[in-house]
Amino acid sequence: MEDHIVQHFHSPTKTQMEQAPFITWAGHRKCGKDHVVGPRILENYKMVFVLSGKGYLTQGDHVNKMLKQGDMFILIPREKHFYYADPEDPWEIMWVSFNGKHASYYLSLMGLDINHCCLAGITTPTIINKMLLLIQELPEARDGQLLCISYLLHIFHLVEQGAKHYGETGTRTGSESVVQQAVLFIEQNYYMHIDVDMLCKHVNYSRSYLSRYFKRITGMSIPEYISKIRIQNAKVLLQETDLNIQEISASVGITDSLYFSKLFKNVTGTSPMSYKKNNQGR
Repeated sequence: MEDHIVQHFHSPTKTQMEQAPFITWAGHRKCGKDHVVGPRILENYKMVFVLSGKGYLTQGDHVNKMLKQGDMFILIPREKHFYYADPEDPWEIMWVSFNGKHASYYLSLMGLDINHCCLAGITTPTIINKMLLLIQELPEARDGQLLCISYLLHIFHLVEQGAKHYGETGTRTGSESVVQQAVLFIEQNYYMHIDVDMLCKHVNYSRSYLSRYFKRITGMSIPEYISKIRIQNAKVLLQETDLNIQEISASVGITDSLYFSKLFKNVTGTSPMSYKKNNQGR
């Protein structure tokens, strides 16, 4: 079988590239038996869905991993990868290449990273339909990409939902995924009043389950991790702003500035004022 390919490229404007996400390339290919890509690196993410046939991927912890109909994989920017079609049963694939300042966050929601870059059985008819619409619309996206981005975000959502049904087949286990959700929530909302009950409600798991697996996976209790993130961000504010201690305390979610100062010293070994004096402007 000879290669048959439909692909479209988009050159985002500077303004579009400052948004999240932006799309640069999408396509659909029925590959021939000689289809080989790499070894190489890319500047953007590339999400690839396998519609039929088989192929093999090498990236991160995956070495010559076989991928078949229904599977998907993600190529990570600046990471060397190599993939090719099975000569006896060459694959048919669809892909979308994207990037943006929040792209890694979207991947984390799907449980994807350099060492968890494959998902089995994830390519549903709905995903295929959204990909076809995205590929069809991309050439018309000269003045804006909102419709294409809406398709991409819907695809992300479908992958995220599908990934919850898989454990060691390609993504993180259920407990790892739940803890990752909790970690992301803390890192994005540390300036609010966060407690264990709020996290349990957010991830929809019991207090005992979340606390146990959070400690097992991160090595820290939930309150310890919240304190760690708050102090990390307080350090940045001490170095880069002229906010006073009370203002910094409030900015990282601690209303009692005396408690904040005590916590800061317990974690760092120095007071906030001493840290500010020794590190501001660095």
